[in-house]
Amino acid sequence: MTRVDPVGETIQQAEGEIVPDTAPPPYTELSSQSHTGDPLSNSNSRPTMHTHRSAVPYPALTLTLEKEWSPADIFFWSLVQIMAVTFSADVQRLQAAMLKENPSWDSFLSEHSSSILTRHEKDAMEELCALVRDLEEKLRRRCWPTVRQQDKDILVKFVLEPAQEMQIDSGYALEVMGRYRNFEACGVRRIETLIDYWMPSYPIILPNWTSPMLDLADTLASHVSLIDSLGSGWSKGENLVLEDAMAKFRKDKGLEDVWNSKALQNEVFYSGGMCYWPLSDEYMNLAKALRTGAMRDPFAETRNRLKRQRRYCLIG
Repeated sequence: MTRVDPVGETIQQAEGEIVPDTAPPPYTELSSQSHTGDPLSNSNSRPTMHTHRSAVPYPALTLTLEKEWSPADIFFWSLVQIMAVTFSADVQRLQAAMLKENPSWDSFLSEHSSSILTRHEKDAMEELCALVRDLEEKLRRRCWPTVRQQDKDILVKFVLEPAQEMQIDSGYALEVMGRYRNFEACGVRRIETLIDYWMPSYPIILPNWTSPMLDLADTLASHVSLIDSLGSGWSKGENLVLEDAMAKFRKDKGLEDVWNSKALQNEVFYSGGMCYWPLSDEYMNLAKALRTGAMRDPFAETRNRLKRQRRYCLIG
């Protein structure tokens, strides 16, 4: 984990953000409530301001939809927030670039220096990430037949469909969101991301050719693809902030010269630059289980080649 300083103070606290004592309600606490009359059951309809949010299972998502956000908006800004947190981006610089691009975005930008989103939008993001983790766990534990159709529909509308529109591997998008965790341990607020998941315990002393280092390097390269895909929704200024943050992250962690796998490098040339790898079997399976018959999977061939090559390298 990379979000706590040596004296136990979180980065959010060090930068002046007021961090609540309790995290947003985890999805598992919300899932037992009735879905009767839930406005999210139809993503094309928006709840009225008189909706009783305590009666719906996704209060933060519902509130965000009330503010005229679409599922695609929530997906886009969730990934931007996760990328900013992952690489400790200069949030004030990022916000300035965003406002230069579109002054109307001022209505939802946070006043704190450690987040681009307000508390309400961050709650919606974390609620969606918790739902991703919940369904991944149910699939992995062979409880998929008990998953409600509404929960599947929400991930299709809020993740798979926007990912397809933005040409992002839906399985990779699910894993980026599922691996994001904002939690409390020993009285300290912590944040974990997909980079933390693939980060070896001692990356500086491991040889570049070892499998853990290749997986980490390929994840960093895939995050470059993800940031480039997000760039379709804004100008080059915002992309530059995230790219600079990633460069600083790699320098600070001693990861400037890590090698990418030969398989990923070959696929980048073969596919024209967009690769999302490595990807855990659990999230590949979740994307496959959620994907409807009408949805394409343009990354399937690339992903299968990379998966075969990675299995061969691990065995060898």
